Amino acid sequence: MLIWLAAAGVWGLVAVGALIAFYALQLPSIGALMDETRRPGITLLARDGSLLATGGEFYATPRAVRELPPHVWQAVVAIEDRRFFNHFGIDIIGLARAVVVNLTEGRTAQGGSSLTQQVAKKRLSDQ
Repeated sequence: MLIWLAAAGVWGLVAVGALIAFYALQLPSIGALMDETRRPGITLLARDGSLLATGGEFYATPRAVRELPPHVWQAVVAIEDRRFFNHFGIDIIGLARAVVVNLTEGRTAQGGSSLTQQVAKKRLSDQ
């Protein structure tokens, strides 16, 4: 009986490893994730330079985190993911808290995703 249990455990680990490898191969490259996929904005000007109309999406020039004042990124981390520096990208405590609250409320009352998960979701959903 113990041998069968050990064999089942080994095959379970092999199956989980194969599943992880399968999904890892489906992921886009890091370079593709870093490419901007924003829709362009357009500004129509009259001959004299006055504004006629604007359309599309407009964004500020992207900035690297290292270019921001420390209080900006510290505020984002404080609000969005207090344990950002204490987990490996997935906040198990936050996920568990959200599951318990959502089950007791009977609806989606809280989210449990970390900043890392939010960035991954945003970048992968844009692909």
